[in-house]
Amino acid sequence: MKQPISTSPVECRLTTFFCFSVFTCHFLKTCVGTLLFCGKDHRTKIIHIKRSTPHTANGACSLHQPARRKRLPHAKAWPRLDSPVESCRVQCTTGRETSTIRDCSSAAVGHHGHTSGTMKHTVAAKTLGAAAVALVLLNLLYHHYNDLIGHDPTALADSPYPRTEAVTSPQEDEERKCEPKRNLVYLKTHKCASSTLQRVFLRYGKEHKLSFVLPASSNYLGWKLPFRPRMIPPDLRSPNGKYNMFLLHTRFSEDAISQVMPRDCVYVTILREPIDQFESLWGFQELEKFYDMSIDQFAKLPYEKAVRWRKGDLFGIHQMMFDLGYGAVGEDTETEFQHRLDQINSTFDLVMLAERFDESLVLLKHLMCWTTDDIVYLSINARKENEKTNITNETKSLLYSLNRPDVKLYDFFSKIFDRKVKAFGEEKMQKELQELRDVIDKMEKRCVADEESKVTGELKWRKDIVSLAVKEDKVCVDLVKTEISFVDEVRERQRMWIKNGWPLNKTVT
Repeated sequence: MKQPISTSPVECRLTTFFCFSVFTCHFLKTCVGTLLFCGKDHRTKIIHIKRSTPHTANGACSLHQPARRKRLPHAKAWPRLDSPVESCRVQCTTGRETSTIRDCSSAAVGHHGHTSGTMKHTVAAKTLGAAAVALVLLNLLYHHYNDLIGHDPTALADSPYPRTEAVTSPQEDEERKCEPKRNLVYLKTHKCASSTLQRVFLRYGKEHKLSFVLPASSNYLGWKLPFRPRMIPPDLRSPNGKYNMFLLHTRFSEDAISQVMPRDCVYVTILREPIDQFESLWGFQELEKFYDMSIDQFAKLPYEKAVRWRKGDLFGIHQMMFDLGYGAVGEDTETEFQHRLDQINSTFDLVMLAERFDESLVLLKHLMCWTTDDIVYLSINARKENEKTNITNETKSLLYSLNRPDVKLYDFFSKIFDRKVKAFGEEKMQKELQELRDVIDKMEKRCVADEESKVTGELKWRKDIVSLAVKEDKVCVDLVKTEISFVDEVRERQRMWIKNGWPLNKTVT
């Protein structure tokens, strides 16, 4: 069945205005024609004869009237009506002779026809009437145009945008309904609060029964090499090779990822202040043992050596740029590196910041058209204070130089983030942040167990990581579940889908 065609109020007003304009133009055309016709009457003699022919004493006369009177040769103006010109002719036949009377006013007009004076008054009255009606219609048309087109209540007074790109107010944005987006690419960078964000996405995907890009085991799609579609094992492949969510650690490759993701997917990643990120990576990956030196000694290494000396060919300096798919970018020129930043910016719809995590979640919520409950989280996977590495100011300065690519990356997207928050509206942001914190507080009261409760199994992190004991509530457990446990769960579910027949409504296009 065909769906009824819906029209907006603006389209209805434009249709009404169009019909009114056509009618008015047609009427004005008629009026203008009348005015021109009346003007022609001053040049063309139109004589109404009450009788078929005037009579003379010796015969019958017939009146011949041309449609238009010609201007006399070399005349500067049309002759007067009462001048004896060939505006018409009267032929009077008496026997075999025919005579022509040149003066129509005397031959044809008199007591046998209307007088020229009466005719002139009639023409003048018609002319004035047509002009008055035309003026009234023009006035109505002018005001109707202003009412229908001239005033647009949704347009800003000083807006530089055309009407087809009208800017809406924040209130209208709030009221505007949108469809939640479920296709997402999340580049999980190392030690950037990325596991907390990943759990937000895993919970959403699990709740809505979405499909994931997954390896046969572990939580990495590739290792030191960028992702390739062949890394997805057959028992986890969807029927058409497309998936809803890409959430695991990988070296980013847009070309390869786009082969397994829908075109409308959203690209998101997260960054962290470079020195804090590197210090966290240094401790978490135990790089001091790998390099067999302290972080102070490592900071003094030349860039050429440090950049090629990575644990497992994966962990080392400017880790965030490495995760984004770039290698020894510290050797780039300023122009080359800026080009890389522009490429990243054009690829990712949102680059979040760990230091402004809640603000990032609010922007994510509106980007994905999700609810506040969708983005709620509980803080875990944070290192204990006594496990952190102390860094001197001198070492920090050296690390800034060694990690220059990550420093430039963070500064670049920090400025972009500021602009996004400003565009979102500071007052609106504060309101949304308070709403998020209220929901988090409620969830903590619902989920967090007493301090004496033990953290076991799928909720247990490493000994140097803060683990959170929660009540035996499915929602609460998913809020603090470890990455490996959560990935294993959705992996087994997806294997069952493949084994038992992929749900028809889960085919991603």
